[in-house]
Amino acid sequence: MNDAELLAIMIQAERDRWTELDFSGNDLEALPIAIGRSQNT
Repeated sequence: MNDAELLAIMIQAERDRWTELDFSGNDLEALPIAIGRSQNT
């Protein structure tokens, strides 16, 4: 998963008010800084 795909998922999650994100199995080495800006907790 590249940064653009990850960002698109995060934008959709914010818009749709998801309460969980599961990125396991996506070979991520790091999360983008933008994930810390999520408003839904």
